[in-house]
Amino acid sequence: MIKAAKTETGKHFLYGETFALLIVLIWSGAWPASIVMAADPADPLVAGTTFTFRDIRTPTQTGFFIGDRIAVGVLDVKPNPENGSGGTNTEATASQGDVSTTLEFFGGALGSQYVNSVPFQPSLTGSFEITITNPGSVNTPLTVVTPSLGSTSLVPFATDGQLLPNGLTPRVSWTIPTSFYPDSIRLFIFDLARQALDGSALVIHAENLSAASTFYDIPAIMDSGDSLQSGGRYEIAVMLQKNRADGSLLSRSRRFYQFSPVASGSALELPSVGPDNIFRFDFDATKQDSFFLDPPPAFGYQYDIGPGDPKFQSIRILTDLGSDYMLTFKFGPRTFKKKLAPGDLFDFSSFTGIESFEIRLLRPKSNVQSDTNKLFLSEVSFVSEGTANARFTGTMTPITVGNGSK
Repeated sequence: MIKAAKTETGKHFLYGETFALLIVLIWSGAWPASIVMAADPADPLVAGTTFTFRDIRTPTQTGFFIGDRIAVGVLDVKPNPENGSGGTNTEATASQGDVSTTLEFFGGALGSQYVNSVPFQPSLTGSFEITITNPGSVNTPLTVVTPSLGSTSLVPFATDGQLLPNGLTPRVSWTIPTSFYPDSIRLFIFDLARQALDGSALVIHAENLSAASTFYDIPAIMDSGDSLQSGGRYEIAVMLQKNRADGSLLSRSRRFYQFSPVASGSALELPSVGPDNIFRFDFDATKQDSFFLDPPPAFGYQYDIGPGDPKFQSIRILTDLGSDYMLTFKFGPRTFKKKLAPGDLFDFSSFTGIESFEIRLLRPKSNVQSDTNKLFLSEVSFVSEGTANARFTGTMTPITVGNGSK
């Protein structure tokens, strides 16, 4: 009989002569059947519909890859980490030619699916083969094939994202680009404070909308059973989609907008925010007289227009973080500084507009960035310069330390 004793870590080791016997058994192949370690039993593998589509994405802090991608995956795989016996051991990979990628499990509000993406290449427009394995399933491995991607063009992004404050049930709106007609629109809402199994931000709500939709009222209770929280940080992905003849998804754009709930007030322009923490905007600068921007609290922000954008005409900081602000900007070779109290407006008209300026707290609190219930709310306006369709595609870059370095 083989004797064993527990170590302090709970693992087992074998005593002297028994260890020697074990080596002989392994070498000879005479391992007793009662000692063979079998995989934990699992339900038989089952796979639903496969998919592949082109997916172009704006900057985001959800942890998703950015840019022009090919998404590939399979729905309704069982067992999985949320459903079925032994599902934590289920794995899936997708391959086409020399390219192979491990598929990650997504559950919760998205249902059960294994999915990942690879950079778009014209050579990867055929079908992917997906191999699903679980050592405890009697039918492992299970192989399924995706539809081919074929020839497909990029779908343009939604623009002019706005949040109409209404406490924990705000309205999000957007504009569909002129001369583009999506077949459908889909929304995801991510909680940036929570993670899915793969480490990306958790999807707490998913919604299918009609192709003509230009707004969505976030419900009090979402698919996950969660609600928005005061002071929470979220991203909503607005996806414009083109489908195959059979109705399956062929190509889509994914505009990520970051937001926090606001109790009331004017409509807020929503930014896309990447891993670099730069807030990027894209809205028609002629549609109204002034615009409200509200990224999270910080010691200050650097404001910059994008190429060809109209210049800033005025700035007003509306959030009181316990200090006055210092406005700094350049005009020609000179640098100008102006102290502003919360609510003060500064007009750049005498400088014919400004391309860039900085706002920072004069007496920053050490915990200003934890003051989540006070966003860095500012109101800006632009010099029209007679441009009928001028857009603001500029940025706000946070100042993250008290000395103003970024």
